[in-house]
Amino acid sequence: MVSRLGTETDSYFLCVVANALVRKGDTLGDLGRNKEAIALYDDVVSRFKTEIEAMECEWVAKALVGKGVALGKLGREEEAIAIYDDVVQRLGAVDVVGTAESVKLLEAELHETIADALVSKGAALEQLGRREEAVAVYDDVIGRFGTAEEKGLRKAVENARHKRGVMLRQ
Repeated sequence: MVSRLGTETDSYFLCVVANALVRKGDTLGDLGRNKEAIALYDDVVSRFKTEIEAMECEWVAKALVGKGVALGKLGREEEAIAIYDDVVQRLGAVDVVGTAESVKLLEAELHETIADALVSKGAALEQLGRREEAVAVYDDVIGRFGTAEEKGLRKAVENARHKRGVMLRQ
């Protein structure tokens, strides 16, 4: 599918290709093949540079978050934190336009990616022994998205609450 659609210029098909590549990267990471996953995420970022600039495709942001996770698994937490900060900054600056329904859906997807990046940042800070900063990041997730109704955001908030609680009990 990637080879067939990889030269497509329509944004829908670009997102389909990015989705497939990100999922493959996630699978490589799950298999412990983190260097290969990072290379694949870098491929997504380079292939879809204009989509990164406009942040029209949430899969590009997910590739960056996936790269951060893989870097963390390799003990490269500082690099991962920089990527998470970049994702949060980029997605936070996106102006979503469209119908009310499409805006709500896209905002939920973007917020979920922001929440995932922040929770992952908190975990990386924990690995570095920067507990107070990690708790502050988890508090940020809870403050931003604590009342969200979307399943993915609720999951990220519960994850942040759990991690925060564990850190405070230590």
